Amino acid sequence: MKKYIIVAGCPAVGKKTIAASLSGMTGMPFLEYSSFLLDAGAASYENNEIIINEKMAGESFDKLNGKHIISGTYALRLVDPEEVISAVVVRCNPFVLYYRYLVQNYELRKIRENLTAEFVDRCLAETIEMLGNEKVMQIDATFETPHLSAARIDNAIKDGTSLFDEVDWLSYISDYGQLKKFML
Repeated sequence: MKKYIIVAGCPAVGKKTIAASLSGMTGMPFLEYSSFLLDAGAASYENNEIIINEKMAGESFDKLNGKHIISGTYALRLVDPEEVISAVVVRCNPFVLYYRYLVQNYELRKIRENLTAEFVDRCLAETIEMLGNEKVMQIDATFETPHLSAARIDNAIKDGTSLFDEVDWLSYISDYGQLKKFML
């Protein structure tokens, strides 16, 4: 029987690091979505972007057995929602993300696109739309270690409790008069 814990969120919020730590805690194998698909031949790089062959990607996921932790928001589009134990949307303060994107040499267009997605809750909204509220958690990982975030997720899953940190970046950013800086 296949079961998944999906760790989703915008680029650079800490998905992969948190998922790897959660894997160590649970003993569930960890897959980073894009690396897994590239290794399986179900994706390729074109113009510095990953292009996914959805049919081949779906077949790659179909071949998996057992429980897995998968980091990557788009994994939700390729797995059966019934096979998802839980999806955790990792959130990060847009000011912190802005710095991370600059350090990683993101193009200004991509910085704005990703920051806009973060502060309007796009990943959260898409995840809830695909899975419903019951299976979705939200964690603000801005100022905690990936290990602590993973431990909080692990405890919530084991206890069957809800983990839904309060996040309202749109109000936070508009309070600081920085909204235009982040808008597309």
